[in-house]
Amino acid sequence: QLQGQHDQLQGQHDQVQVELHKLQGLYDQLQVQHHQLQAEHTAAEQNRMTQLLRAEFLASLTSTYSAEIKFEVTAVRVLPPIPTLEAAHAAALDRLRAAGCTADEMRPRYVYHSCSALLIDSIGREGLQPSTCAACRQRVFAPGHDGGWFGNHTMGVYVSKHADYTFYYVGGRRIRTGDTGQTVVLEAVTGRVKYFPQRPGAVDPTPGYHCHE
Repeated sequence: QLQGQHDQLQGQHDQVQVELHKLQGLYDQLQVQHHQLQAEHTAAEQNRMTQLLRAEFLASLTSTYSAEIKFEVTAVRVLPPIPTLEAAHAAALDRLRAAGCTADEMRPRYVYHSCSALLIDSIGREGLQPSTCAACRQRVFAPGHDGGWFGNHTMGVYVSKHADYTFYYVGGRRIRTGDTGQTVVLEAVTGRVKYFPQRPGAVDPTPGYHCHE
């Protein structure tokens, strides 16, 4: 009798094992489908962002250069979020709300920054950083030194709402037909903007404002 019960339990155990293997196979299949859907979603999102950034870039172009120069976007690379900067951005938004900024001052917008190819990867890893210019940090402004058109460039970052306005900084000269370069597209919130009718130079940030223009 005991042998019969043992055989019956063994059979039930074997059946359970078979069912577990079936469930494991189903789980593995679902995992594969999940990864496939994730990959498809990521590819679709990358494509959406590529098309959006391409359109925003071209729409931002203005009359910085003559109409004879035509611009072509040959590639778009969407960078992954930087968690530390995402957290700093959220904290900055909280400060702007506390400062009573309007909805327009809190509105995200695309801005542009061009620079040498050597700096592009650094911006992708660490975000856009203020200049480390020693002369400007020490307030030693020699004749001809560019410390910033709308404020000391060691105390804030420089971006433009028009991509072509920044192209000069790819090679330190006005661009010519046949030139190539890279432009960083960033999403920014300006906060309260201080408008200058004329170039003020390397002035300090204005109290009560978050941006110079």
